[in-house]
Amino acid sequence: MEKTESEVCLVGVKLLYSKKDYKGAIKAGEDLLPQSSNPQLLSEAHLLLAKCYKGLGDLKSCISCCNSAIEHNSKWKEAFLYRSACFQALHTAYLETDGDTLENIEVDRASADIIVDPNCTPTDVTIAKEEEAKRRLLRRESKKQQIFVAQLDEALRLAEDGQKIFLEAGTYTVSAGASKSLSSYFVFGKNLSLIGASTRDCILLYKKEDADDEASRPKLETFLICAGSGTPTFIKRLTFRNGNPSFVKTKFFGVGGGRVQIEDCLFDGAMSSEVDAVYANSAICGNMASSYPAPHVSLRFCVFDHCQSYGTATFSHSCGDIRSCYFTSCGRSSVTAMDSSKVTVENCEFVQTEQTETTISCTGSDLTVCGSYLQGIQVGQATGCLNSQAIGVTVKSVARVENNYIYKTGTGVAATNSDITCSRNLIYSCSRRYTNSASTSTLGLYSGISIRGQGKVQLVDNLAKQCDVGFYVTEGAMPAVKGNVIDSSFYAGIFAEQGARPNIVNNTFCGGDAASPLQVPRGLGILFILSARGLVGKNMFESYTVSPIMVFTRCHPMLKQNSYVNIQLSEERQASMEATLLEQFHTELQEDSLFYIVDSQGKEEALWEVILKGGQ
Repeated sequence: MEKTESEVCLVGVKLLYSKKDYKGAIKAGEDLLPQSSNPQLLSEAHLLLAKCYKGLGDLKSCISCCNSAIEHNSKWKEAFLYRSACFQALHTAYLETDGDTLENIEVDRASADIIVDPNCTPTDVTIAKEEEAKRRLLRRESKKQQIFVAQLDEALRLAEDGQKIFLEAGTYTVSAGASKSLSSYFVFGKNLSLIGASTRDCILLYKKEDADDEASRPKLETFLICAGSGTPTFIKRLTFRNGNPSFVKTKFFGVGGGRVQIEDCLFDGAMSSEVDAVYANSAICGNMASSYPAPHVSLRFCVFDHCQSYGTATFSHSCGDIRSCYFTSCGRSSVTAMDSSKVTVENCEFVQTEQTETTISCTGSDLTVCGSYLQGIQVGQATGCLNSQAIGVTVKSVARVENNYIYKTGTGVAATNSDITCSRNLIYSCSRRYTNSASTSTLGLYSGISIRGQGKVQLVDNLAKQCDVGFYVTEGAMPAVKGNVIDSSFYAGIFAEQGARPNIVNNTFCGGDAASPLQVPRGLGILFILSARGLVGKNMFESYTVSPIMVFTRCHPMLKQNSYVNIQLSEERQASMEATLLEQFHTELQEDSLFYIVDSQGKEEALWEVILKGGQ
């Protein structure tokens, strides 16, 4: 088969890359992109561009190209895994380098209004302001007169709305001091730019240097921002490090109002992990909340390491945009949206720990998660039993979850009484087999996607592989389940119970036994139990050694036009599976221990009406 012109061009780009002609490969790759509409080819081309940018040391461009590769083909794991390596390299770069080019740093230094340098001779501010006033009065275009100060809090006090503060290398201590109330660093009613000379060497250290006893400590230490309207407060190229003991409640930033944009920063809790990075809530302003715009925080290319207090980034009655950020060694929650917040998490990576409960949590809010990689703890790394989930959506929230890779996180996506759309996600190994979960009850099972209660739910074009349960539907939930692939589930591909009524149409269920090198027993295709019903139509069931569909007699789904390929029932495994079910649901099945087994089109045609109408 002849290659298309685009495929030939892609081969040329690969050749240039192999010769380490990265700039030539980038030019050829960018010329290729407009010529093709093939998603797979475009995804491969963007990933190749990412490798070229990494070869040039441009990690941010590399990550952006990986994001584009994922957008074109979200079920290709290689783009997620390569971006993961780039995020780790970015973390290392923030710790060991300036985090930017010398040219960019010099441009920021030259355009600053105030320069903070611990080793400088401070400017006489009175004289500087008089000179500036004369220059404006006479409309002279003379060179900007920069003000030099030795302390950051002095710069924050002197800066006017819209001015830029540049921090030279140094460690700047953030402490509430004797007042025990406000941090020494705060911005009220104005928008500033705060830019560092180096992520490695510009450090804001949250630590009270005197009075180490708990009684003398303030209740909260934070960099407080209540910004005004207009241009966002901009923070870039800094490291925020926690040095407070665990009994001090530390939040690197408290945002009570206005827009705040944070880029290229490292939030480091490795020395003391009882810290949160960002807390956005208009209630911080107290009675003055109405004087400031609602909080809106944007985070880009930031790294969050060991921020393990309540929630690394928490939004309440506020908005948040988190893009291309890396959360490693997460605590109980990495991103929390609550109380009518609107939060977008795009192209980020999250690494769970034993403390993780819900990596991304949404309560009564609007959440979008797309293009992100959420990974759990590997077997052997955890010392205790885990009960975690990647994304949790509750209390009448609205959520869109798409194009993500969820791997060994406990349960993948869990929605309760909320509206949610899950599409084009890659969900792998959400199973107790890959964790230290000790429970053997149904509550010990992990699901790729779990849906509970009422809400508009669509599960479309997802791949769930090697999970205990692919999709778990319960408590009267009525999701539309369409176009998904559910492969090699250990318990059931779809488990519907407690009055659930899923519409399951045009999905592919694969038992996966033939492809398993270890011959690990696989579960059912679909299980209906405890008065569940719904529609099962035009699905494909293939390669099962136990029943593809199992329906208990108190359940009345409609089965129509399903296909069954390579179904080879093992009597021994079927009997074992049935005995396990009856044991697990002993109390619930006292009045309903009979069930139907559907493993062929003939059986389906013979039983569908009996199952639907409840005949014995």
